[in-house]
Amino acid sequence: MVDIDGRKVETVSLNIKNDETHALVRELAALKGFSQTYAVKFAVRNELERQKAEHEKSNPKAGLAAWLMKIGEETAPLMNDGRTSKQLMDELYDDETGLPK
Repeated sequence: MVDIDGRKVETVSLNIKNDETHALVRELAALKGFSQTYAVKFAVRNELERQKAEHEKSNPKAGLAAWLMKIGEETAPLMNDGRTSKQLMDELYDDETGLPK
């Protein structure tokens, strides 16, 4: 497919050939004031979020790991001030006792 400016554009298509599904999409679109395309996107996104939350409940370590990774990604740039790990440890702990300063 080619757009107005003559650039090649890839189209994405989803052809629903199920009367009940089509009716449900139309009903959701009408209730929410959405286009049918947005109604499908809305419903699929909500179901994916629900499924992910359910998966995290059944596998709490996966949810914890994802949470910790997110914290690490957000805080790592804040902690990079050019000092090495050894320099940081030397500032925190006494050389002779090994206890916090």
